[in-house]
Order: sequence, then C-alpha cells, then structure tokens
Amino acid sequence: MSTSVFNKDMRLLFLLCFCFISMHGNAQEKYFFLSKEYIFDTLYEGEVSNSVFILKNESQDTLYFHDVRSSCGCLTPFYSREGILPGKCSMVGGHFLSKDRPGTFSKSITVIIGKKVSGEMIQVGEAHHLILKGFVSSDQRPEASIKFNSMNLYAGKISQDKVVYYRIPFKNSGEHGLKISEVDNKGANIDYTYGREYISCSTGQRPFVGNDEVIRAGEEGVIILKLQKKETTEEGKYEVYIDVKGNFKTKTLKVVLEFE
Repeated sequence: MSTSVFNKDMRLLFLLCFCFISMHGNAQEKYFFLSKEYIFDTLYEGEVSNSVFILKNESQDTLYFHDVRSSCGCLTPFYSREGILPGKCSMVGGHFLSKDRPGTFSKSITVIIGKKVSGEMIQVGEAHHLILKGFVSSDQRPEASIKFNSMNLYAGKISQDKVVYYRIPFKNSGEHGLKISEVDNKGANIDYTYGREYISCSTGQRPFVGNDEVIRAGEEGVIILKLQKKETTEEGKYEVYIDVKGNFKTKTLKVVLEFE
C-alpha cells in the first residue's frame, strides 16, 4: 500500500470517528435541565417541602428517568416513569424532611437519563447532580397571609361519567412563607391537592406538584378539587364549604356545584 493511499484511508477513518463522536456528543446535549440548583426559603423544623427540576427533551428519542437517587435518607426523590417524548418536558424532584435537621443543608439528587434500544434501556449522557440548599430553623413558622380571588365559587355542571379538576388559585400576600396544612371539606368526601404550579415547556400548561409546598411571599399557588358525581348522588345543586387551614387565619370558601 502506498503512503498516499494509507494517508487517505487514515483521513477517512479519522473523519468517520470524528463524525461518530460528534453525533454521540450532540445526542448527549439534546436534553437539559432548566435549572440544576434549587434554593429553599427558610424551612421550619418538622416540615416536609418539595423541590422540582424540569428536564426538556430536544432529541428525536423518547427519554426516561433511568435512575434517580438521593444523597440522604431525608430526601425522597419523585419523578415520572412515563416516557418523555421529543420536544416535551418532565420533572424530577425530592421531598425534603426537615425533622431533627436544624441549620444549613445541602443535598443532591443524582439523575441518569436513558432511552430504549431494542427493548433494552441504555444510558444517555452523563449522570446529572441536582443540588438542593436551604436553612432549617428550629423556631415556629411565622404567620402568613393567604388571598383568594373570590370566596364564593362556582364549579359548574358535572355529569355522571365526568371528572372535573377544579382549580382554586390563591396568593401569598404576606411577608413570610405560606404553608397549607389542611383543606377541610367538612365531610363532603372530596379529593384534593394543593401547592405550587410550575411552567411547562411541554404543553404550554402548568403541571401541578402537590402537597407539602411552601409558597413564598408574593408567589401564587393552587388548590385542586377532584369533583365527580357518584352513583348515589342525586341530581341538583349543592353547596360545599371548605376550610383552608395553615400558618394563616383559616379561610372558608363556598363552592357551588351542579350534578346532572
């Protein structure tokens, strides 16, 4: 083999390797976390609070949270096990338990992203380390102030086979963090959840993350009621009174629903 032919073959091999490495590197970079650090407001000992990290998939593959682990038993990870479609987002986070942990803390969640190839899950890119920081006070949480747009609400008409998720937005209008401890619907047996909402890059809507959230001063939150007509429920208009309790003066909301 002549030197020119050898050099030509080597250049071709180098080019192919370069293309492979470039493609592999680009594949790794086609998803990203909108933020890798979450800083809590002051927590108060005994509270459980959530952190949320949003991942955006800009690849052509359906991705998954392949492995999610926390650095501490006080931090319980949560994440969606559904596939993250191309162009969509999903979220991963952790419930931090502050009991017996006063003072400054820094914890982490390690996340590995994967995709399925021939039915087998393979890792995509490097492991990501998501950081949670904050301070836990041994004092009692100071009183906050909660504000609703209206105290009298109409949830609309609900038919037999329909489930309605009725949103009740609120705002922390005080100077301290707001934490809801209970949404008491006085025996009406209505399922509910509450907390902050996070902007989604996947649907344009705001995916909801539930209980144990601390709503910061000036932030908005939401209570979501799950309304469904049961077989034993008669048609007609009903008034449900709901007490919202927390580190603020209890607020009573009236919700009118019509079962048809």
